[in-house]
Amino acid sequence: MSLTKMLKGKSEIEIELQTILRNIIPTKKEFSTFSGNEAFSSKKGIDVPYILNYSYQSSVVGTAFDYMARFIVSQNNDSNKEDVSVGLTARHGLEILQRYCATKTSKSLEAKFNKGLVLINKFVKRRKASFEKLLPYATYMARLEHIFRSGMPPKDIEGSLLSEEENEIIVDLKRLCEVFIERFMIPQIITPESSVVFNPHFGIASQSCGGADADIYIDGTLYDFKTSKLTGYKWQEISQIFGYYFLNCIAADLKDTSAKLDGYEIKRLAFYKARYGEIEYIDISSMQTKKMESAIKETNELLNIRKLPSRSERNYKMNRKVVNNISMRFAYLFVLLLLIFSFFLTYPF
Repeated sequence: MSLTKMLKGKSEIEIELQTILRNIIPTKKEFSTFSGNEAFSSKKGIDVPYILNYSYQSSVVGTAFDYMARFIVSQNNDSNKEDVSVGLTARHGLEILQRYCATKTSKSLEAKFNKGLVLINKFVKRRKASFEKLLPYATYMARLEHIFRSGMPPKDIEGSLLSEEENEIIVDLKRLCEVFIERFMIPQIITPESSVVFNPHFGIASQSCGGADADIYIDGTLYDFKTSKLTGYKWQEISQIFGYYFLNCIAADLKDTSAKLDGYEIKRLAFYKARYGEIEYIDISSMQTKKMESAIKETNELLNIRKLPSRSERNYKMNRKVVNNISMRFAYLFVLLLLIFSFFLTYPF
């Protein structure tokens, strides 16, 4: 289970979470855009027309774009360059896949993954390097991530992962990246000095709903990237990004230092619509504070999120338990000695 699935689920707890979020999320009229256009409007012309042939191609492009955006941002930002290839979900997919294939195929999959990492690290360290060589490796990582999330390998492992990528996917992804560089990689959004966190999760709070992590955090804004050709307002999408914000607030209240945004503040929630080069956002300051606090508290109580004890706290409790056990044994021994002493006083030999 994940936050995304909980927003589509039918269980009692899932419906209750959906109700909490639907009662707090803003209307589409409350959102603004960087372009000045109406948010979630179908009137804006599409910059990257949809050329894909079937739904799985769209899924690959969507996940691959998340990877490419991560690499492009890292290339143009002075912080977190080392983090760009750390903790990639694709690595977990590769590990699952290697359980199902022959040694030779496993080595080929590993070699392709490692070659991709080398190219990524070179790319992020060279400000003017072209992104095009990364495209097939981003789609490779996207396919591996899908394997991790589903837990199942494709029927034809070599055909799906070691053959040349489908042309429509590469062409579509390339154009999405070009628009991203033009519309997103601008000083109003990101600079070399910007504070950037890739795929921020929310520690214990994320675990409580089976997993939740956003796409990227930049200078106070939490972004969710969308590659869909659809532009309309969807309550599930709005609820998801507000759910992330709630989980981050809960993590902060718990002083959970394992959360990736520990020490950062979310001031704005935003969607980047990749096919339109549009950013739709809402400032947290525009929301009703008391109503938000109440909804966050309800979410915490519903998910029963509790801070795990730290190592020092666990050690303290363990030491106290040991001391108490020793004290009890001495107490038993003392009572026994008293009984023996009383016996001898009562029945002297």
